[in-house]
Amino acid sequence: MKKLFLIVLVLLILGAIGGWIYFKNSQQNKVSVKSGENNLNQFQTVNQDNTNLSTSSGFISNSKNSNKNTYSMEEVKLHNSKASCWSVIGGKIYDLTSWISKHPGGEGAILSICGKDGTYAFENQHGGQEKPAKILTQFEIGKIQ
Repeated sequence: MKKLFLIVLVLLILGAIGGWIYFKNSQQNKVSVKSGENNLNQFQTVNQDNTNLSTSSGFISNSKNSNKNTYSMEEVKLHNSKASCWSVIGGKIYDLTSWISKHPGGEGAILSICGKDGTYAFENQHGGQEKPAKILTQFEIGKIQ
């Protein structure tokens, strides 16, 4: 009986620790997205000047796929919902509508960048990771003017 009590106690403690870690990670993701929104104007200014946008990690560059369509930020802003979600990441435009429900980090992470420049949020969460970058390329539809 004493062993069973100890096992249950250990499982409860481990569950509480796991829940706390999950909560902390989800709070950090929310902060990342919110702080990214504060920096979006910086990226939009760079894009409006038509300069080459690249990140410090070299992870995103707008030099590739120049044969894609070109859109203005005003056009991107129209696609700001779950029904139609476009986002600018590194000077390229991605239609993320079909990815919203499939995103491992939850729908909220994608919905928070619909109709916006999501470069900061993406880099903050995935910067330097090959798999998210590869997945993202599937959704490219053009580049920002």
